Amino acid sequence: MNHQTHFSNGYASKEILDAIIVIGFAIAGYFALGMRNEQLHSRALYRASAVPNNLRQLYFAAHQYMHDGQINSCTYTDLAGVGPSYPINAIYPVGGEDYTKLVITQTMTQLTISTADGTVYNWP
Repeated sequence: MNHQTHFSNGYASKEILDAIIVIGFAIAGYFALGMRNEQLHSRALYRASAVPNNLRQLYFAAHQYMHDGQINSCTYTDLAGVGPSYPINAIYPVGGEDYTKLVITQTMTQLTISTADGTVYNWP
């Protein structure tokens, strides 16, 4: 009796290809999560620099506005809007802050505003 037994000495190319595909999807998922975290971090950094920059613009515009108009105080609505009659363009909130409540006086040395998440920003 002639019995032949066949033993496999490795993996078939389809099995190897399937393993490579699974590993590729795992790596892609890992990178996607990393990119999402990086986007969230980038947004936080943008907000952290944009809000003080907005306060800086309001601060300088207010002092120029008060100097030119010989007045002692002004509000956001005096300073920002659309059109040539406003010293600066409207400022759009990046963190839920409300600039319309700001009243700026000539004696102020610092502007403070809070965002929707409770973060407080000061300038200067």
